[in-house]
Amino acid sequence: MPEALISQAVPLLIMLGIFYFLVLRPQRQEAADHAKLVAGLKKGDRVVTSSGVHGAIHEAAGDTLVLEISKNAYLTIDRDSVKRVAAAPAGA
Repeated sequence: MPEALISQAVPLLIMLGIFYFLVLRPQRQEAADHAKLVAGLKKGDRVVTSSGVHGAIHEAAGDTLVLEISKNAYLTIDRDSVKRVAAAPAGA
């Protein structure tokens, strides 16, 4: 009886291990990388939000950012909505 239980548990444990390394571990790493990115944002950084808005950080205070999306046009967003830091435009 215990041998049957062990023989059934081994494949399950193998599948759980594969699931961890293929799904959970990369998600945790991605979340940690995003947290590091968001914590390092500063005035002047060009960013892209998760909704696709491009802009330069005009002001960074607490959990919010003020983006300058065009000359004298500002948008207040949550810091967590930044998806990535964009490259500076060619003329800058």
